[in-house]
Amino acid sequence: MSESGRSYRYELHVQIEPTDVGVLVDALEDEEFGLRELLGEEELVARIRSRELTVSERSTSRWASFDHDLEVLSIYLSQYIVGRELELTPTRGAPIVRGEKVVARRGEVIRLALELSWDPSTGEIRDDGEDLAALVERWPDLPEWVRAAMRLTHPRLRAL
Repeated sequence: MSESGRSYRYELHVQIEPTDVGVLVDALEDEEFGLRELLGEEELVARIRSRELTVSERSTSRWASFDHDLEVLSIYLSQYIVGRELELTPTRGAPIVRGEKVVARRGEVIRLALELSWDPSTGEIRDDGEDLAALVERWPDLPEWVRAAMRLTHPRLRAL
């Protein structure tokens, strides 16, 4: 554990179209890309060539380049790139859990608060998706592409 006792979890799963594999491998050679340092060049290229870039990482320190890494992927791939950053802070009882969904599209990155809780029966984090109250509060400032996606996901937001 870190000095503060906090730990972090990162989740990323990107399916890569066959036509994007070679382009992505070549493009990432010239990019600052923290995932390369985490996985190593050979493993990163192998995962891209397998067309599944999946990362499930636990750490006592933040992945400083997580947002940037998603941004870079979104420049070269046409789909939304979605990851999760979760923070666990131990207490005398259940840990405090916080987290955000990190979404990148065409080089733009947005963080959306998640509705998280600790499930003491399993000892795992329960993820109930986006925090709707936080979305409503930020609604006027969110990019239109995020609002459109959230309206599709959450029918209650269609009236906004």
